[in-house]
Formats: sequence, structure tokens, C-alpha cells
Amino acid sequence: MTDEYGVAAVPESDKPANHGMNLFVSAEGYVPKSMQFNRNDVEYTIRLDHGLIVSGTVVDEQGQLVEGVRIQVQTPAVQGNGPDRVDLQTSAAFSDSNGRWLCTFIPRIIEEIRFILTRDDFALTLPVVPVGKVDLGNLVLVIDRGFIVTGRVTDTEGQPIAGAAVKELNNPGYRRQSTLTYADGTFALQGLLSEYEFYRQRPNEGNANGTLRIRGMAGIGEPRGVRVLVQADGFAPQTPTVQLLEPTNLVNFTVAQANIFRGRVLDQAGNPIPDAIVRTDADDQGLDKFKWQTRTDAEGRFEGDSAPAEPVLFWFEANGYDRLRDVPLVADGSVHEIKLSSRELRPTARSKVGQVSRLPRWDASPSGQIRRQLLVAPSSRQCLVPRRLAM
Repeated sequence: MTDEYGVAAVPESDKPANHGMNLFVSAEGYVPKSMQFNRNDVEYTIRLDHGLIVSGTVVDEQGQLVEGVRIQVQTPAVQGNGPDRVDLQTSAAFSDSNGRWLCTFIPRIIEEIRFILTRDDFALTLPVVPVGKVDLGNLVLVIDRGFIVTGRVTDTEGQPIAGAAVKELNNPGYRRQSTLTYADGTFALQGLLSEYEFYRQRPNEGNANGTLRIRGMAGIGEPRGVRVLVQADGFAPQTPTVQLLEPTNLVNFTVAQANIFRGRVLDQAGNPIPDAIVRTDADDQGLDKFKWQTRTDAEGRFEGDSAPAEPVLFWFEANGYDRLRDVPLVADGSVHEIKLSSRELRPTARSKVGQVSRLPRWDASPSGQIRRQLLVAPSSRQCLVPRRLAM
């Protein structure tokens, strides 16, 4: 939190290799912003603009009021004059017991508002509202219920697998549904929609009282179904596609024992690198399907017992070494050898400073550490007021 003057101290990163950190600044009634606060930054003032006031209700397809819907807005392409930029990803409103909601963080200079509606038992819904053509104080947003996939996960001998993860892989960049199997291997995944190649905005629907019901985007053409990940410890994960033909779709999955994925991380001289991070990497669609991570032991070795049979992209990094990404590897029983190149650490802002007094607007905390400052102010005034920061 900022103090009564709108000032907040920005701590140093505990990782010397990091050049800085991302800061997110938000306050009720203002448009939130973000910026990267670099190591050599001493002071910066972020000026927040007043937000547009938008309100309404959320209903389902039958017109019933829906409580507990998370209402977010896609960040519009609003240009700034400095390193800070409009960033709405940390801001949200929620519908109350009467389905009512209020947003005060939307930029004023936009032509349309692209809403993101989510609730655990409903489908991701993306209504688009044209600013200037509707009453922004009485919007009726319709959230789709979507489809249900239910079934059972067993091994090759028909024994149920408890605690298996069943996850949706559609909707890149948005919320994905997920659940765990019960002791008998059963699961239910709610709020799913088929994937399509193209989407369009559905036409608005009129209510008897003259208000408009604003629907979300709809797919065009043949539905592709929903991609699902089935993953359990000790078993090879699967990524089947399920066709959503009925409101509730019954699908069972059988998983086989996984291969062991082994490897060793070394430097260019062949010496082991302990405590290196080994993790799965995202593909060219930004999707990291299997999401696995571990660290190397004292001998630079790593091992995983739940690898898929297909090739997977991996990411390797360690302090003092160049990061290595997009490495395709298969769990084929061999020991994969990964070599990282060392790099010299750049001197940090702190190492360049001889005395705190040489840096204007920096403070020394009781422990003697240097403290950097961020100032937050409304764009229309010079005074500074308390604002919330997230990092």
C-alpha cells in the first residue's frame, strides 16, 4: 500500500539475475496500470485516470439472476506516455445475491468493452458491449452454462484412480476448468464449451422492460469439441478430445503406467549444476499442457515418473547460466544430458552506489538497505493519495 502521500517503497529482487520486477497499481474508481520497475530506477510517478462507471446484472440463458460471477475486462489498446501502461488483469467485480455488479476501473476512452465472465459451474463467456450505443448503467450480461463431462478414470486393470487431475485445455489465455477424481475414480467437469476456428458476437436480445440482454461470443462452423488433459502420478498423461453432443456427456478414461524421464544438467565443462530448475515449457500456442517442475540434485540429476509418451518441450535454468528453452525430449529410458552456458552477472544498481546520500529520493531502512520509491497520483491533480500495489 502507498502511504498518505501516495509513496510506496519498491524492494530489490532477491534474484541478482533479474533486471527488475513488474508492478501493478490499482485504486477504487481509477484505471489500473502496470510497469516494469528496473533495478536502476530510483523514482517514478504513476498517474491514474478516473475510470468509467459501468453497472448492471448477470443472468443465465433462462433469465435467472446469477450470484458470484467474476467480471473482468480485457485490457484495451490504450497508449500511454511513459513506461507505465493500462493493465486490467488484476481488477475484477463480482455479482451480488441480486445479480448486481459495478465496475469503476474501465478506461473512458474506448469504443467497446470486452467483458470476461467466469464462475466455477458456468462456461467462460465473452460479451462485447459497444460504448455509446447502450445504457452503461443498466447492462444485462448473459453467462452461458455450457456442457458437463462426467466419467471415471481407471488403470489398465480397471482399478479406479483417485486424485487424478482432469483439466480443460481449451480457452488459451483464459480460465480453464479442472477437477480431481474421487476415491472411486469418478469426476465431473462443468462449464465447458466446444472449440471453434472462428467466433462472432451474438446479436443482443431485447427484454420486455426495454433493456438489452448482451450475449457472449459464439462459434462459427463445425464444433471441434473440448480438449482434456487426464493426469495422475505414476501414469502417462493423456490429452483426448471430447465431443460435446449432449448437455451432460459420459466419457471414461484408461491410463497406462508412465515411462521414467531422467536427465542431468551440466555446464560446458561437464560439471554438474545442482539446484537447476527443470520444467515443462509452453508450445507455440502458449500452452503448457503437462505443467511439471523439479530441481536437480547435488549431481545435477533429475527424474520424473509421470511423463507422457509423446515429445514434450522443456525449460532449463540455473543462477549464473543462460536459460535454455524449447528443448523437445521424450521419456524413452535414456538419461538426457543438458548443457548450460555460464554468463557473467551484470552489476546491479546497488553495487554501483557508494553512498545512499548520492541517490535522490532513496531512503535507508533501519537495516541499512537501500529503498526505492514509487509515487502514485491522480492524472488531474498534483497531490498524492494512497493507492494499492501488487507485485
